[in-house]
Amino acid sequence: MRGVLLIALLFLIKTASIGIQPPAGDTIIYLFPGQGSDERLFKHLVLPAGYDTLHISYPVPEKHETLAAYAMRFIEEIDLSTPYILVGVSLCGMICTELSDTLSP
Repeated sequence: MRGVLLIALLFLIKTASIGIQPPAGDTIIYLFPGQGSDERLFKHLVLPAGYDTLHISYPVPEKHETLAAYAMRFIEEIDLSTPYILVGVSLCGMICTELSDTLSP
C-alpha cells in the first residue's frame, strides 16, 4: 500500500517540479484510501499551493453490487463544479478508474 502511495506522491512531486500548474482557482484532490484504511494514510501528503484535499469514506456496498455500480455511488461526494483530481489506493484506485471513465476529471 505504501508503494502505491509513494508512486502517487512521486507523480505529484514530479508534476510540480516540471511546472504544471493547477487550473485557475483551487483544485480539489479527492483522496480515496484503500479498504481497511482511512484518511491517516494520507497524513504526510504535502501538496503545492492551489490544491485542497478531501477524504472520501466508503459507502456500505450492497450485496452483489458490481464495481461500476459501487463506484457511481461515490459521485455524490464529488463537487463536479470545480476542478478536481481523484487519487485512490488499492480498491479505491479501481473505483477512481471507474469514476474517471464516467466523469472525465
